[in-house]
Amino acid sequence: MSTLRAVLVDDEPLAREELGYLLGQLGGVDIVGEAGNGPDAVETVDRLQPDLVFLDVQMPGLTGFEVARRLLDLEARSEEHTSELQSRFGISYAV
Repeated sequence: MSTLRAVLVDDEPLAREELGYLLGQLGGVDIVGEAGNGPDAVETVDRLQPDLVFLDVQMPGLTGFEVARRLLDLEARSEEHTSELQSRFGISYAV
């Protein structure tokens, strides 16, 4: 069984701790990062590129929905850049 890489995002440290504990008991999930507010969540998820994000809805800075939107926008820009490189330079794969 492969392990999923996850990031926990919640402004309540005890909530992150409890969720991390429960996921540890479940197995198959490796907590690779945590964030306590919206802006940190965007940076952490963008930097770590996890398989899974547990995202609180109400947080300081940005709501969970705003974080999700920013992450989708970052992904779209990355895909556009990759597509541009592929067509411009004939690259079949770009990271």
